[in-house]
Amino acid sequence: MTNPNPIHDAPAPPARDRPAPTPQPRAIVCPYCGVISGNTARCDACSGRFDPLSRQATQNAMGPWFVRDETNPTLPGCSYDTLVSRIDLGKINSASVVRGPTTRQFWMLAKRVPGVSHLLGFCHACQASVSPEQYACTTCGAVFQVDRDRQHLGLGPARLLPGQGSPERIAAFSQASDAAGERPSWTWASGDGAAPVDHASPVPASPPVSTDLKLKRLERSLSRQTAMSRLLMGVCAVLLAAVFVVSVMSRSTGSSTPPAQEPGLAAVGAEERAPGTTGNAAEDASPTPIDELGSLGAEPEWPAVRDRVMTLIAQGSSESLSAGVLELEALMRRGGLPAEGVELLERLRTEMDDGRLRQIP
Repeated sequence: MTNPNPIHDAPAPPARDRPAPTPQPRAIVCPYCGVISGNTARCDACSGRFDPLSRQATQNAMGPWFVRDETNPTLPGCSYDTLVSRIDLGKINSASVVRGPTTRQFWMLAKRVPGVSHLLGFCHACQASVSPEQYACTTCGAVFQVDRDRQHLGLGPARLLPGQGSPERIAAFSQASDAAGERPSWTWASGDGAAPVDHASPVPASPPVSTDLKLKRLERSLSRQTAMSRLLMGVCAVLLAAVFVVSVMSRSTGSSTPPAQEPGLAAVGAEERAPGTTGNAAEDASPTPIDELGSLGAEPEWPAVRDRVMTLIAQGSSESLSAGVLELEALMRRGGLPAEGVELLERLRTEMDDGRLRQIP
């Protein structure tokens, strides 16, 4: 009797279930630039990776801003933050061609694009030199604020063109757009309303703007107006303070400066205060009217000086007032000016100071 073979008698192991092989595509359409790539892991044209994390990172950086690139003309748009980072890295300069919400999606030079040009050192309105930190241009007042909404393309409203409707309907659409105050791209500002909807028109109208977006635009507009009003109030306060300081300095200068230094009266003051210094012996030897009155003494001198001063006041000119002040001061130095004369002198000085203040622009 033969023994059975243990190898042949052992039970066979159960067969394992193997997953079916996943078919690998021969080529794939790049989701970033649209090129059919033979490499299924990375694009042959733009070198973009096709894994889920790379797709999500690219999706996060997408937005309504486009930079013209002849090497990769089909790349998707980027967000405003991505655009700012590319400017900081020097990949976008003033000669780059950009389009976005502030250009109504028309191509423009970067130095003329609102919201972008100031990051490059230019004002989009007047091309003046500005810094990226400025809120508005100090030359023309243009505001550098931009809408950061990734879903807002900034497209203009759809309008009827000749041949797409009757002349009356085309004129009605034009009037509605003019009444809405639509502005071209180089003067764009947030807060534009939605386009009018014409259900009978074959041209599709722009979709209505959501209420939240309208509220955000209104808040931004109010914040800009508040900032501008505060700036204007500050400028007015500075100007008023400057005018007050100038008036005070002029008053103090006018009271401390002797009237003999006023234009047109310097020669008169020199003759009365320092006779004998003109260099002409004949003129220095001749006495002035005040010297003639001084020889009469203090008592009879005041009535004559008062009559003379009253005559000068009646003339009403600044020169006559200055001459009257000179005569009264000369009499005061000689000790012959009574209390009535002192009051008259103070009044004349006050009138001269008021005249100087009125001449300040």
